Amino acid sequence: MKISPEIRKNKPLYYGALVQMIYASIEFVDSLCIPLIALNILPNFYSIIPLANTELSALLANEPFWFIPIFWFFTSFRIASGIWILQNKAKGFWMAMFISGITLIAVFFLLPFSVIDIFGTGVVVFLLFIGYFRDQPIIEPENSQE
Repeated sequence: MKISPEIRKNKPLYYGALVQMIYASIEFVDSLCIPLIALNILPNFYSIIPLANTELSALLANEPFWFIPIFWFFTSFRIASGIWILQNKAKGFWMAMFISGITLIAVFFLLPFSVIDIFGTGVVVFLLFIGYFRDQPIIEPENSQE
């Protein structure tokens, strides 16, 4: 994959895309573990995760394979957005904002465990915003004529 020279110069965008790709790879490995849990090859570590929502806790403990499509949805969007950001395509930035927004809304259903998701998504959003607004002043100077 060819990384755009503009992105290499814009370090916050570059690092934000890399964090997004690392985050996607963690979710991908997690989604690969679910079929092994369903086949009783791996122990179900989801059953010990403290969640505020009892229905989700029961589903994760008894039938974790229902979460595979959800993990693949988030993983595919994170991988695609990371690749497109590294190629300096605007759709990558906006896709990363879209999937991060969905993540930040969904974490409230998985509290307190989802604090990890808030941290990972927060780092990505912070780096991407800093990189996007890098050359723009936060506050416009006023031209006061006296």
